[in-house]
Amino acid sequence: MHFTEYYAIIERDLDVLNPTSPEALDRLEIACGVRDGSRILDVGSGKGALLRRWARAHAIRGVGLEINPHFVAEAHGRIALDGVGERVRIVEGPALAFTPQAEGYDIVTCLGAPFAIGSFDDAVAWMRPALHAGGTLAIGDRYLAEPLNEEIDVPDDVASLPTLAEVHERLERHGLSVTALIGSTTADWDHYVSAGWTAAQAWAHEHPRHPGRDALLVDVAADRERYLRCERRYVGWAIWVARPSPGD
Repeated sequence: MHFTEYYAIIERDLDVLNPTSPEALDRLEIACGVRDGSRILDVGSGKGALLRRWARAHAIRGVGLEINPHFVAEAHGRIALDGVGERVRIVEGPALAFTPQAEGYDIVTCLGAPFAIGSFDDAVAWMRPALHAGGTLAIGDRYLAEPLNEEIDVPDDVASLPTLAEVHERLERHGLSVTALIGSTTADWDHYVSAGWTAAQAWAHEHPRHPGRDALLVDVAADRERYLRCERRYVGWAIWVARPSPGD
């Protein structure tokens, strides 16, 4: 099963494809200074939830970049239902194949999708030049929530996560000053990951003869065990809002 189909299945019941809440997205809107006329680029836009949300409230101009064709199709349908088709455009394909507009954007976001560019630092390095002078960058990603217990075996990708302070230092090295931090709660994480468990079980029941059914259930069970064993304790998720440092 291709990874795009896998995520289309386990995230089928979600609109926002990240462990965050409506209240957190309200705070993000304020922190980014979204207003009528804002030009926004959203990397890894999923079903277009963030841009649709902001377009319902403001006369923005938003472009979303998304590689998953299943999510792109859903985004188009939801944009039409929300009546914001004149304000939001979704571009299907690799983010690196997209050329940002020369005059830059007021806000460039990437919530939970730095991998669309490469690493966290790769994503920030790509996003920063897309800002116009005085623009705002918002990036959401995982971080190490507490020091690791040496008695617990954790996956390498968890052990290598940066702390909150280290993420702050990385952004500073890119000439950015953090102006807001919007963290997710354990309840946000539980809601996000367990939605995938529910969706996987429902999909497997609906598609008993699908050739990828058994493999999907095995992968979801492994992800559930990993989450309950270590990720719920050690992995945090947050959105960092930042602007170019004065004089940079």
